[in-house]
Amino acid sequence: MSHIEDANEALRLLNNMGSRRFKRENVVGGGPRRETMPSFRQIGTLADDLLALANDEVEKAIASGECDCEGDAYKISQQTKLKEHFGESYQQRLLQYALTDGLNERDYKRSISPLVNLLNERHPELGFFRARLAKLVPGAKADWHIDTNTSVYCRLQIMVRGQSMWSIKRAGIFVDQSMRAPEIWFANTGYAHRIINDGAEDRWVLILNADYDGIARTFGSLVEEAP
Repeated sequence: MSHIEDANEALRLLNNMGSRRFKRENVVGGGPRRETMPSFRQIGTLADDLLALANDEVEKAIASGECDCEGDAYKISQQTKLKEHFGESYQQRLLQYALTDGLNERDYKRSISPLVNLLNERHPELGFFRARLAKLVPGAKADWHIDTNTSVYCRLQIMVRGQSMWSIKRAGIFVDQSMRAPEIWFANTGYAHRIINDGAEDRWVLILNADYDGIARTFGSLVEEAP
């Protein structure tokens, strides 16, 4: 199956995922729209002490064998049928829990992790929320999907272990990008995208949600007119 056929089929299936209300709230916000942002940009590398704490969290996840995708603390993943779409080869472990019972990603600010505590202490201007570790086994993929427009909030991908190959489809053009630990990346998840673990070991990535303004204060402007 070609890139285009693969993407179109997966995106057709996505129409059945989640509620219409949840999808609509992920499209329009006050920040820069997705078309003014790059497909990818490496914006840094994770400091050694933070990487050590991130690896500690990975070891905890491996030792416990726990995944939050079906737990009460992870209502967002249940609402969007995360496990149904990505399968057993993709797992997430939440590092910030919700402050309320509502379905609002911005409520996920209660830290249960020394890593999150130090990140907040070192970069208070970032204002991130719903921090989680995501595991993808070798050869597996998080298939084509669309997350949130950058005008609502952005996502940072902080590689902790392994590597992955990203593909984004925008304006009919496919853009590919390899990511490796301990790189920090902005990825424009407002467009259809797919992630494949093209390495020989489990890929673990720390995902942070943050408003664009917080990212710009921390890492500099990302806005551009060209894709």
